[in-house]
Formats: sequence, structure tokens, C-alpha cells
Amino acid sequence: MDSKYLITSSRVRLARNVRGLPFPEKLYGEGVYNVILKGATEAADFEYDFYNMGQLSELERNALVEKHLISRGLVARDQIGAVIIKKDGRVSVMVNEEDHIRAQCIAEGLNLEYCYDVINAYDDRLSERLDIAYDSEFGYLTSCITNLGTGMRASCMMFLPALTLAGQMKHVARLLGQKGLTIRGVYGEGSDAEGRLYQISNSCSLGVTEGQILSGVKDAVLKIAEDEAECRYRIFEAEGPYNFEDKVFRAYGVLTSARVLTSKEFMDHMATVKMGISLGVMPITATEKLDGLILNAQPANLCLMEGGRELSAYERDVARAKFVRETLEKLK
Repeated sequence: MDSKYLITSSRVRLARNVRGLPFPEKLYGEGVYNVILKGATEAADFEYDFYNMGQLSELERNALVEKHLISRGLVARDQIGAVIIKKDGRVSVMVNEEDHIRAQCIAEGLNLEYCYDVINAYDDRLSERLDIAYDSEFGYLTSCITNLGTGMRASCMMFLPALTLAGQMKHVARLLGQKGLTIRGVYGEGSDAEGRLYQISNSCSLGVTEGQILSGVKDAVLKIAEDEAECRYRIFEAEGPYNFEDKVFRAYGVLTSARVLTSKEFMDHMATVKMGISLGVMPITATEKLDGLILNAQPANLCLMEGGRELSAYERDVARAKFVRETLEKLK
């Protein structure tokens, strides 16, 4: 089974702080803010969009969270928070979230090494412009102790419908914990695994190298992908081709015909359809467009597509159904 049906995306994030300055929680003064911001923007060797949190509406901020470009933590920093986003969306640099700088690169599929190379190059340029807090014993100093050391978090987003249906996710989480890794929902710590999407990442970065973190996450992800693929085939065989295909096409029928579609309905049916695609039941190959559809069908992004006005839950469900129908029609 092609890994694109199992591993949705890869991400590498680095946390950095300026020596001598308090962490953002205690940071005050426009002059200090400008020093950090100047270094962050000058280190960007790419075209980008810049957003000051205080100048964005709550809707606009939440839309960026839904697309994994900023965190919930940055949303609350309306006085000192900002973000730099590369035009193609692959790189984003949060300023004054938990740390002074949190820079990340996201890529489709299993591409941890690529993400690391991109964000490490940004880090090199950043270090030429700012005096980054580093200790010979503890490594890069960060606001959260779990980021001490390399300051790096490497993660992959995985689509695991079969292991979820088989009740294996607690077992997966236990095995990952034994390897110094963790599993979370689609939006990180404390979030649910909507659409059977899970985030696998290293849980600490002290006492290990960047290379060890990357290889540890990659090896674990590949093993989980292998187990997930086997589990999908077992489910297909247990249900039988007609019953399985019926379930997939019923889900697709709802997505292409419904006039009102809740977020849970959408995510559940999309998970069924994507599983069917991976097993050759559905003749759709553009899985990356389906993943993009999932991001754009979230509440805040739907509101922005409807002119930026606040929608009631029912209005969002109507807008979601229309958007999903129109998008899937183009993929036929």
C-alpha cells in the first residue's frame, strides 16, 4: 500500500529564545518585541505573509490554527504575537508563542529529512542575527522543559482508521511511550483524533541528537504504517468486498449529496472514503486534495469562505455540505 494513504504529512519545528530576554509570558516592551521580530523576518529568505495577532480577527486566527500554521497558544498573544508564513504555506515562524521563535516546516507524506533541512537552514540564518540562548550542558533553553536540548519536535500526521476500528490505539500509544514518542490528536496535545488522524512525535529532545530524533520518529511511523495497512486488508477480508464497498459508497453518497453536513459526519464519512481509496475501491487518486478539503471544511475557514461573517452551527453545516459537494465533483 502506498505510504501516501497512511502518512498524511511531516513536520519539524524548532524552538529558540534570545539570550537575556524573559520568555514571552513575562515579555513586555515594544522595543524588545521589535528586536525579536526583526531577527525572525530577516532570517526568512523566502516570500512570506506577515500577520500580527492583534490585527487579525478571532475568525482569521482560528482559520490559521485549523490549517496548522499557528497554535492555540499564539492566538492568545494578541499584544506581542505574530507569525511569518511562507507563500506556499510550507514554512511558518511564530513569534512570541511559548518561546520567542517557533519555526516549522510542513511537507506532504513522509518527508522528515526535507523538513529538517529547510528549517535548519532558517535556524542558521536566525542564529547569525540573534544571540540564541544555548547552554553547554542543557542545549537550547526553552520555556517548556520537554523542549530543552535540541529544541526540536519532529512529527508525522497519520491516517489510522483500521487500527482505530480494531481498538488498537491504546496499545500503539503504550509502545510509542516506551520509545520516547507520543501520540496526539490532529491539533496536538489535548485534541481529539478527528477523522482518524493522529500526530506521532518525539516527547523530549534532551540527551539526543537531531538525527536520532528524526530516525526514531521515522522508524516508528513506518512500523505503524505497516500495521495499519495489514489491519485494513484484514477488515476488508472480514467484511467481504460487497459489504465493504457498500459502506464506502454510502459514505461517498452522503458527501456528494447531503445538503446539511455536520463536522463529525463529514470527518467520519471522509475517513471511510479515504480508507476505500487506499484499498482500490474508489477511483480517486488525488488524496492530497482530500486532505486539503478536510482543512478547508473546518468552522473558521468555512466562515471566511462565506465572506468572513460568523455563521451559526447550522449555517456552517449547510456551507460545509455545499463546499464538499462542489469539491468532490471536481475530483471525479
